[in-house]
Amino acid sequence: MTMNIELLKRVIEGSDVSAADEFWDDQATRFWVDWREEDDNIPRYCEELIKTGSLSGIVYNIEEEPGFAVDILYKGVATRVPLIEGPEDRHITLVTLNKVLNPDYELRYYIPSHGSDGAAIVPLPMRVWEELEAEFGPKVAKQFYRIADKPNIFTDRYSFDEDGSLLSYESDDDDGEEEDYDEEDELAPPAPRSPFVPYNSSAPRPVTPFLNSYNTATPSSQPGTFDYASPNSAPVIADRGQVRTLTLFELLFSFHGRISRGAWWFTNLFQLGMCVVYVALATVLHSMFGRAWDAASFPAMAGLIILLCYIQTAAAAKRFHDIDASGWSVTMLPIPIIGALIWFIGLGCLPGKNVGTNGSNNHYGPDPLQTLPGPAFVRTARWDA
Repeated sequence: MTMNIELLKRVIEGSDVSAADEFWDDQATRFWVDWREEDDNIPRYCEELIKTGSLSGIVYNIEEEPGFAVDILYKGVATRVPLIEGPEDRHITLVTLNKVLNPDYELRYYIPSHGSDGAAIVPLPMRVWEELEAEFGPKVAKQFYRIADKPNIFTDRYSFDEDGSLLSYESDDDDGEEEDYDEEDELAPPAPRSPFVPYNSSAPRPVTPFLNSYNTATPSSQPGTFDYASPNSAPVIADRGQVRTLTLFELLFSFHGRISRGAWWFTNLFQLGMCVVYVALATVLHSMFGRAWDAASFPAMAGLIILLCYIQTAAAAKRFHDIDASGWSVTMLPIPIIGALIWFIGLGCLPGKNVGTNGSNNHYGPDPLQTLPGPAFVRTARWDA
């Protein structure tokens, strides 16, 4: 689907009554944002229309309140949305998205959708808006409002005049006082951002072996954002730290990060190797010490079983993380038959799951298959916060 600019022109002109009805049904030119919408979905809806190939949103867990955060990823830069955990957040996300896309694109609010449960949003290249304004003048503003920091189009009470100009608005935190609209409330241009550094395949790149660190994120000049230059230009979340592989100790004993299917089977083969070594060693010790070894073999066997169960649990938790599931899902593994199916199919066969249109991360870490070098069968990754 492509944006129907001719339909927009008919809507702006206002002489064709049927144009408005067609616009309501047109899914290629506008998207809806419900007041209960998940904020990380808004960049995805926008990307489905403008098709930049580099815009997405991602939500992930953080330690501080409210326990989660949303980033907008565009051209390799992650920008945090300053959410306040309320219905106001939909508008805050739209304002932030507009600042991120400026000066390439601009989102505008379709004024006739005012008063409904959702807002109709039209994202167009900035040059297209300029061409429409040059052709139709103030008629554009009569239909499409330039989203500003205030008023909040989802929570504030506001009104427009016949020309589409904002007359006044009343916020829930204004103690019932109406405020006259001020042009300074218009969307301010964003601070200059560090340019995205594309990956240069001809430039030398450090060859980092498995189990060593490999950093793909470096701080940019704009607070709260990072620039990225990875082998496939895959962005990672800046605020969670830098990306690195797991050490061998972390691969076996840590419950943090993600491991690929190959790394999962590697840990199982490692445990099998431990069992083979134990049996061989026990055979030798039995031939050398006889009954004395038999008396000590039980605590040795118990210790090995406990160690193997711990390694298996830690590996399973990281593998659950890779498919964007909670590590506590390991509690399902002891269930007869169901646990065996989850162990073999869910952990051993399902590929890793990422969040967002172009995301290379999920709620538990970066994708080891996209962000790190090395053999695919042993790839692991975590944020080094």
